[in-house]
Amino acid sequence: MQGALFLLGRNIPRRIGWGLNPISVGSSRYIVFNLSGRRPSLHDNAMNSSHIYTGPWVYQSRGKILGATITLSTIQAGFLLSGITFLVGLAGNAAWGILKYIFHQLSSSRDPRHAIFRQLQAILKNSGTATNSAWKFLIQTWAWRENKRIRNWRPCIFGLLSAAVFISIGFSVASILCSRFLGSGIDYFLIHSAGCGAWLFDTSNAETPRNVSTQWQSKMLSDASNAATYARTCYNTTNLGGSQCQAFPVSQIEWSINLNASCPFKNGTCAFSDTAAYQMDTGYLDSHDVLGINAIPGERIAVRKVATCAPIRAKPYMKDANVTLGSPGEEMITPFILFEMGPLLNQTATTFEYNLLSRYCQIGPDLQTVTDMGGSVIWSPISDLQRSDGQVSLFLFSQNSVKYAHPNDDYIFQANKPILQDGEVVFYDYNYFVAIFGCVDQYQLCNPAKPGPVKGEMACSPLSTRATLANFTGLGLNSYQLETARPVFTAMLQSDMHNAVWGRRGSALTSQSTVRDLLQLAPLPDNQWQIELAGWFGASLARFQQSLLEYALGPVGIVENGGSVISPTSNDTVGRAICNRQMIRNASGYQNFSTLALVIVLLVSSVLISLDLTLDVGIGFVQKKMGKEAKYRRLCWVEDGYLQVQRMAYEGAGYDDWEECAENVPVLKENNRGSQVLGGLDDEDPNHPKLIREMGMQHGQTVQEAAGNKEVR
Repeated sequence: MQGALFLLGRNIPRRIGWGLNPISVGSSRYIVFNLSGRRPSLHDNAMNSSHIYTGPWVYQSRGKILGATITLSTIQAGFLLSGITFLVGLAGNAAWGILKYIFHQLSSSRDPRHAIFRQLQAILKNSGTATNSAWKFLIQTWAWRENKRIRNWRPCIFGLLSAAVFISIGFSVASILCSRFLGSGIDYFLIHSAGCGAWLFDTSNAETPRNVSTQWQSKMLSDASNAATYARTCYNTTNLGGSQCQAFPVSQIEWSINLNASCPFKNGTCAFSDTAAYQMDTGYLDSHDVLGINAIPGERIAVRKVATCAPIRAKPYMKDANVTLGSPGEEMITPFILFEMGPLLNQTATTFEYNLLSRYCQIGPDLQTVTDMGGSVIWSPISDLQRSDGQVSLFLFSQNSVKYAHPNDDYIFQANKPILQDGEVVFYDYNYFVAIFGCVDQYQLCNPAKPGPVKGEMACSPLSTRATLANFTGLGLNSYQLETARPVFTAMLQSDMHNAVWGRRGSALTSQSTVRDLLQLAPLPDNQWQIELAGWFGASLARFQQSLLEYALGPVGIVENGGSVISPTSNDTVGRAICNRQMIRNASGYQNFSTLALVIVLLVSSVLISLDLTLDVGIGFVQKKMGKEAKYRRLCWVEDGYLQVQRMAYEGAGYDDWEECAENVPVLKENNRGSQVLGGLDDEDPNHPKLIREMGMQHGQTVQEAAGNKEVR
C-alpha cells in the first residue's frame, strides 16, 4: 500500500506543468514527473442533489429542541413557504374574527343606541377580514361626516379601525417574514452518500500496473494543489465571504505559534539555537464544532496536530562529489553536493543530490522533500534526525538561477551579495546554493467525555505518530467515538507537512508569486522561512478538511482508475451512521427550517382558526344556559348576521312565516315552492328603495292567491 514518499528527481532543467506522467531519469531511486495537463478542482466531486440529506435532523450544537431542523430543496421550500403564507393569512382572518366577536359581545346592550352604534355592530358581525372591516369603518365615517353625532363616535370607530388595521398589517408582515422566522439560522447541511469511504491505490505489489501508480500519484498531487489553493484563498485572511471559503464546516482551522520551541532533533542539529524552532499547534479540534461531524457531546472526539520545524545545519551531512552523466561516448563529469541524512529505500546513505550546474541552467527555485512516514522504510533518517514520537520530513530548497532585486537576511533565502554592473548594484545573489530544514508532525487524540488526570482536562493520548494513535486503547472510546475516529485518521494520512509540498516543487513556495524571469522582485522579510512553513501548515489543514469531506461524499474516479473505496458495510450501523453525520455549509439549492418555529406557526395558526370557527358557537351554547343578559348578547350576535337582518326586513314587508329566527340561518316554514318566494325591491324612488309585496300581495295573502294561481318563477 503506497504511503507518501518521494524524492522528485535530480535538480536538472525540465519543463514543468500540471498533471502527472512519470518518466525514467537516471537511477531508479528517483522519480521525475512531467506535470502536464489539467489540474483537478477541489469541487470535482461537487455535491449533487443526492448528496444533501433532505428531511428532519438535529443540529446537536443547539440540542434536541432548538436544534431540530428540517432541510428541504429550494422547490420543496417554496411549496412549504407558500402553504405557510396562506395559513398565516387564514390565521390573521381568524384573529380578527375572535377580536370582533369580543368587541361585539362587550358592547351589546338593550338600551336604545344611536344608529352609528347599530351599524358598527352589524359591521363587526358581517365583515369578513380585518381589511374589509377597516374599509367599512372608513365608509361609515364618511357617510356620517355631516352628522354632528359622528364626533361622539369617532373614538370608538377609530379604536376599531386601528385594531383592524393592526391585525391586517401585522399578519401581512408576518406572512412576508415567515421565511425568516421559520429559518433555523443554521447554515449547516448533512451529507448522505452511499459511496462514503476511504480511497486506496495498492501500489505495494511490484506487479501493480504502471497506470495505477500514475493515478495514485495524480490523485495525491491534485489533492495537494487544491488544498494549497484553498489555503492561500481562505487561510490567514479576513476575506472569507467568497463561496469558495464557505464549503467546510469552518472556513479555516486556527492555530497558535511558538517562535522559541525546542529543536525537534538532536541538540546542535538546528540552526540558530536549540530553542529557536518554529512550532504550529492547532490545539484540540472538536470533531463536531470544527470538523463538522454532527454528534452529541458523548459521541465526539478531539484531535490535535502539532508541527515543529527548524532550519538544519546541513554542513556536517554534506560532501562534494563528481558524478558522470550522459550516454556512453558523451559522458560529462558534473559536480554535485550530496546530503547524507539517511538512506532511501535502504540503499546508499545519500538523501539529496544537488547539481551545481543548475545555477547556470536558467531554472527557478526548487523544493524537494522526503519523509519517514512514521517508521516506513522508504527513508530512514540518521540518528540525529530520528523521532519515535513523530513523523520526520526533510525539505531541500535550492535557489538555482534566481536573483534578487533586494537584499534579505532570511536564513533560507538569504541573498546579500551584490551583483555590479558599471560599478552599480543591479541585483543581489544568494549566499547559499541550498538550504535544508526539517519538520516533525505529531498528532493527539482525546476523549472529551472522559476526564483526564488533571482536573478540568479531558483524557488524551500522548503526542505521537498517526500509527501510534490508531492503536492507542487507553481513552475508553465508545463505538461511535471509534467510528468517528475512522474518517479522522483517514484524513490525517494526507495532512502532514510533507504531503503539503510533495509534487509541487517550487510552486509550493509563497515567495514564488513575486518571481518573474528568475528575478525575485519583492523584498523578502527576515522570517520568510516561517511564512513558508505557515503556508504549508495551512495547506495541510485544508487537506485535512478536504479529506474529511471527501470521505463523507465518497471519492470519485478511484475505482475507474484501478483503485478501490473502502466503505462501512450495510451491517455496520454505527459506521454508516457516522458517514451520514458529516456537515457542510451553504449548500446551494437547499434551505433549513426550524422545526420548533414551524410547530409554533402551525400550532398558533391552528388554535386561532379553530377558535374563530367555534368561539361563537361554544360561548353561545353556554349563554343559552345562563341568565337573561347572556342570552340577549347571544341574540344580538345572531340577529346582526346579514341573513337574520334580511329576514327581519322581509318580515317588515309582510313575510312572517319564518322559523329558526334565533339561529344563524332562518328558513321559511312551509316546503311548497310558492310559499318560499320573496319579493324584490321597489325602485320607484331610486334614492329610497324598499321591499315590496310581489304581484300586489296583501298582508296575509299567499303568493298563489295574489297571482291567481299562476306559476311563480
